[in-house]
Amino acid sequence: MVSPPSSAVSVVLLMAAAAAAAPAQLPAEMKTCKQTDPKYVQCLKIALQDSLPTLVKGVRSLGTQPIDPLKIVALSIAEEKNKPVAVNLDFSDVTISGVGSSVIDAVEMTPGSYDIKIIAHAASPVTMNGNYKLEGKVLALPIQGMGDCNITISNTAVELLLKGAPLEQDGTTYFDVKDFKFSFTTDRVYLTFNNLFNGDKALGDNMNKFLNDNWEEILKELRPTIEEAFSVAFKDISNNLFHKVPYNDIFPPK
Repeated sequence: MVSPPSSAVSVVLLMAAAAAAAPAQLPAEMKTCKQTDPKYVQCLKIALQDSLPTLVKGVRSLGTQPIDPLKIVALSIAEEKNKPVAVNLDFSDVTISGVGSSVIDAVEMTPGSYDIKIIAHAASPVTMNGNYKLEGKVLALPIQGMGDCNITISNTAVELLLKGAPLEQDGTTYFDVKDFKFSFTTDRVYLTFNNLFNGDKALGDNMNKFLNDNWEEILKELRPTIEEAFSVAFKDISNNLFHKVPYNDIFPPK
C-alpha cells in the first residue's frame, strides 16, 4: 500500500516467535466454511464471529499474539508542516483494548478468491493507552509534550479490505495478503495527553480541552495516517496466520 504523500507512518508490533516451517493446523474451535456451501458468505460471517474469542486470546500453536489487548511497541506519525494538524507524534508501549467486542456485520468473499471484505463494529469503546512524545502545531496552536496518554473512540465502525494472492511453499498453497486497507468511522473521540508543555497544568488542561472541543477537525486531518498505521499492523497480523495454515484448510474446497 502506498502511504499518503503528506505523512509518514511506521509501526512496530510485538510479534510472537515464528512457528515451525511445516504447515500448521487451525484450532478445532475455529470453524471453516466449504467453498461449495450455497450460503458461503453467511457461513463465513458466523465462523469469523465464533472464532473471535480464540483470535482475541492469540493462538500459541500458530505463534499469533493476542489482539485484545493488542500490544504495539512503537507507532510514529509525522505530518507535513503546511497541514492544519502538523505534528510529529511518537507512541510507545501502546495497549489497544476493545477490539474483542467486535460484531461482524457482513463478509464478502468469492469462493476460491484471495480478496475479503469485512464490515464490523465495536460494541464497546476502543481505547489506546501508552506513552507519547509530541511536537508541532494543531490548528495553528503550538503543542509539545511527553508522557502518558489515553485515546478513546466510541461507536466505532470499521471496514477491512484484504487483497491477496496465492503463496506457494513446498508444494502447498497459502494466502498471502498483499494489501490490507483499514478504514473506520466514529461519533466521538476523547483525547488525554498528560504532561503537556513540560507539566504546566494550566496550559495542558487548556490544550486537552481544545483538542476535545475540536476532535472532529483533528480526526479529519489524522484519519489517513491512523488508518494507514492500522492497515500495516493488521496486515502483519493476518499474514502471521495465513502464511502458516494452508489456504484449503482455512477455506476447504468441498
